[in-house]
This record gives sequence, structure tokens and C-alpha cells, in this order.
Amino acid sequence: MISRLLTALAFAALLLGVSTACNRDPIPIEVLEKELVGMWWDEYEYHDVTEDGVPFDRVLLFVGADEDHTGYLYMAAFDNTSDEAVSVLPSLFKAIA
Repeated sequence: MISRLLTALAFAALLLGVSTACNRDPIPIEVLEKELVGMWWDEYEYHDVTEDGVPFDRVLLFVGADEDHTGYLYMAAFDNTSDEAVSVLPSLFKAIA
């Protein structure tokens, strides 16, 4: 009896969620694409060693996105003793889409 009630409640909640999602406005993809254009970066602490065995303490991740759907990804590893990178990954891609 209780399992039937729980099943009915779960089905009703699922049906309500699906019907609510169908009533939303469509996502404006063109607007979202324009918001992504630009330069984005993040620097964070991460302790590891490079493929050459050089230890590093932080990583810089830099992404550039252009309006024509091209861009680049730059990643470098640094140690805490210098602002010079101990390892640099070349641009990983030329085209985003």
C-alpha cells in the first residue's frame, strides 16, 4: 500500500517537473555565444610534477574565445620561487566549435 502511494507521488512529481520544463522560454543561444567571447583565465594551486619530473605548485589556465568560434587554450605550470613557467603547454586548439 505504502509503496503504491510512493510510486504515485514519484510519478506525479516527475510529471509536474516535465510539464514545468516544457513551459520555459527557449534559451537564446546567440546571446550566450556573445557572452562567451573574450579572454578567461584562472590560476590555482596544484602540486605535482611535469612529464619531465620538474615539480610545480600552481597552474595558470588561459582561454581565448573569438566571435568566429575559434580560440586558444594556454596552460602553464609554475613553482613558488619564480614567476617564470617551469612548463608550458602550447595552444591546445584553434577552433572551439
